[in-house]
Amino acid sequence: MTEAENKALVLRYFGGEMEIIDEDCRFFLSGHMPCSGWMTKREKEALSGSIMETVGRWTTTIGDMVAEGDRVWVEWESNANLTNGKRYNNFYVYMFKFLDGKIVELKLFVDSLHMYRVLDAPQVRGEPRDRQSPLTHVTERFEFADSSWRKLLERQSSERSRE
Repeated sequence: MTEAENKALVLRYFGGEMEIIDEDCRFFLSGHMPCSGWMTKREKEALSGSIMETVGRWTTTIGDMVAEGDRVWVEWESNANLTNGKRYNNFYVYMFKFLDGKIVELKLFVDSLHMYRVLDAPQVRGEPRDRQSPLTHVTERFEFADSSWRKLLERQSSERSRE
């Protein structure tokens, strides 16, 4: 599929067309909550259903979308009135990976502290899981001695202040 077709699939996903999710799709949710980390499609559906019970009227606004090969990155914002009277306004970056017109991997990067503060759902509050990495591929790894990264940051800060 083309990058434009994959972007169109993302919009269909946000429009509620869940049949484009492959049965073996893997999901990753950022954060340090009980629901954070990798999960199966079935686990993600259960989590979404439980959280959505706390949500009233919901608005989703899609921002930029960037496609490269079989992946699409999208930024978006949600606004909702919650059943507990609080307002939910969160910001996300999602990474979709496609194969043959189906979503086979979906990484969800979200302000989990905001989720914790306003959502009354047991999957959000409570003992967190061990932190898991969203990386499925390592392009490069950089290691810095304790002082070398500080020198790098100081040099960058100095360059910015001269501008």
